[in-house]
Amino acid sequence: MKTKVEYGTGFTLTYEGVRFTEQGIQYSNKPLSKIIEHEDKIPSKTFRFCEDFNNVGALIMRFHFGQSQRSASLTQVVRSNYKDYAIDKVGKGDDQTDFFDVPKGVSNVIKDNLRLHQLSSYPLGEAKILNRLTQAVYERNSMICGEQGLFGTIHTAVWQPVLSLPGLLTKNNFVYVPCLPDISPIEYKEISEALKEGDFLLDEDKTKITVKDRTIDLNSLSDIKIQPQLEKGLTFQDNELLVTSKKFETEPAPLGWIVHLPSKRSLAQVDTEDLMKLIRLAEGKFHQLTPKQQKILMSGRLEDNERVRVIQNRQLNVMLSIFATLEKDFDFDPTPLMSNVLKQIAKATRKSIEETNVLDDFLTGIIQTAMIQHLVVTQEKSKRTELPVAFKLGFNAIENNAKALAYAFNMKDGNGMPVLHLDEEECFYQDKELPDLGIKGVLLAPSLTDSRHAAALLSTAILVAEQMILEQLLTSLFQKESNEEYVHALQSLLKRCQGKESQEAYENLCLLASKCKKSEDGIPLLGLQYEHCAELITALRSYIGTENLINLASKLGTEEYSTPEKILESMTIPVQTQLMHSLEQLHITCSELQSLPGVSAAKVGSGGAVLGTSLIIAKLFPDLAKSLRINESQAVTLPIKTDREIDKHFIAPKLSACPYLKAKQREYNAPCKNRNTFFMENKVKTTPTPDLSIKSEVEQKVSSSKQKSSSWCKFFIGATITTLGVGGAILALGLSS
Repeated sequence: MKTKVEYGTGFTLTYEGVRFTEQGIQYSNKPLSKIIEHEDKIPSKTFRFCEDFNNVGALIMRFHFGQSQRSASLTQVVRSNYKDYAIDKVGKGDDQTDFFDVPKGVSNVIKDNLRLHQLSSYPLGEAKILNRLTQAVYERNSMICGEQGLFGTIHTAVWQPVLSLPGLLTKNNFVYVPCLPDISPIEYKEISEALKEGDFLLDEDKTKITVKDRTIDLNSLSDIKIQPQLEKGLTFQDNELLVTSKKFETEPAPLGWIVHLPSKRSLAQVDTEDLMKLIRLAEGKFHQLTPKQQKILMSGRLEDNERVRVIQNRQLNVMLSIFATLEKDFDFDPTPLMSNVLKQIAKATRKSIEETNVLDDFLTGIIQTAMIQHLVVTQEKSKRTELPVAFKLGFNAIENNAKALAYAFNMKDGNGMPVLHLDEEECFYQDKELPDLGIKGVLLAPSLTDSRHAAALLSTAILVAEQMILEQLLTSLFQKESNEEYVHALQSLLKRCQGKESQEAYENLCLLASKCKKSEDGIPLLGLQYEHCAELITALRSYIGTENLINLASKLGTEEYSTPEKILESMTIPVQTQLMHSLEQLHITCSELQSLPGVSAAKVGSGGAVLGTSLIIAKLFPDLAKSLRINESQAVTLPIKTDREIDKHFIAPKLSACPYLKAKQREYNAPCKNRNTFFMENKVKTTPTPDLSIKSEVEQKVSSSKQKSSSWCKFFIGATITTLGVGGAILALGLSS
């Protein structure tokens, strides 16, 4: 596989099958990433740095875009004013907790929608620089958790190398020569020429430099503070950068020079400018700058471009050019910048998976992303706001990236079982439709031992199914040429749920829909996000039984009980029976939506919303799963009961050991800590517990890569049984290649 290198125009990020370990990067046996044609344009060490960045950068980029696609799609479903909550806008941060606050004066329907949205967002969590909706933030967060917590760990590879750069340059005898405040533009030019030619004197201690009758105190590159000017006139230079010495506490001055002492040569000013911008960007708090300051930092070679942003990393493009010059002219080796941080990331990722429930967050999240593909494929036919280009990443690429993450970091469950089961014959392949190396294999399904993950799947299924019914099926009745297939699907759905009263229900829905606010073309605006549809939504939920499931989702997300099974056991038998019936109807509805060409997620390679309902039914109602042939046609979670309980609060200061820890279950007070960071920072001691024996209801052997999927769901292609140390059992979630 040839790495896509366009020297001078950018480095297109592509994952090429490497593994990141605590010992270093391991390339695959096959010569995929090493068949490189760069025609000697890029020096070898710089190219190696770019290759390392390339692999981890591609994973980070697509991981984030996949999360954002899911978050944006679900937010659109519950917010009629999506632009005010747009995922590509900057959020407050600082552990903001009011994302899902209910506006005053809204109906109970909107309240329920926002509650479902909150429950569906649980696996996402938050990172230092991303909030619970995947928005970038003004103030950094401290309650790091979930998928975005995992993203934050891996994302270190983007900014840490730049933060380490001043130290490495200093180690290689580069120094910063300040521009004194009283130096004029003419004198600045003369000094620049002198430094370029090596026409200067250095004192014995190498702390002062004399050039053009000026004696200047030298600074370490680690001892300077860089800031874009707030207003015009603070510097005579076009770059508009101001530099302060931390050591000498000087006043802000125009940008100076970077000089390599052994060779007595200065770095080109354009490279010096971009280096300073990179360092300042890596220090963070970018969104706290004024728009003018942001524009200064993102100018020149760092200028923002949405098309480039989805395939390249602007910082890498600049580093590629600068490092190539540094290596050619000064024998600079940038490889330690990446190699060291990748070892740290591999260790931090392993510890996070071992000590928290982030693995179930990750596995639940990829299923949710598959579930919301109904929303993605119908985006253009809806009145929802158009999403940014970056959020339109194809599901095949998102799916492949999830497998790549599991492979690259060798993710394992609590029993040491690999999360990704590779195809034994050929695990890698090339596909021109994929931006990365294709990976053949299956991912394990989430254990759902934490009921909040079950709540996330159920909430997502409800939101997606109801939106498709309102926005696509019911809306088609009012179009000039109604879709007969949609009409039949809606009538069939109501007949299955309402029996003899189905025609009355159908007519009532049509009547309520006709009274809703209309668009410019005279067609009713129908969808969960609209307050004017409240009466219609209430009727729909009563007809198809989702009103009962909303209550179940809420209990799964907030009850004291630790597992879905315990929550179900706390209910009366009649309530359980009613819920089972409603869940069965939702499952069949999702299955039928997947079979409709216009709304099916199959066209983008996804199994659709029915994936989530399959997992929940198998967890809560195994007999129903058997009658629906779920265990035979899809890879799902086996229902295993456990006496262990975990804290149920969405954001809580009290934490319990996660399902993957073989530890005594107990609570700790940890103010401002969350389910993920607490263990790493407090070094909780663990004691092993015995594995629980597990028996499958269907005694049969299944292959991790050979089992055929059902006709409606090629998402599942295999199943492999494994046990967790605390009694969870999961089957392989097959991600089709």
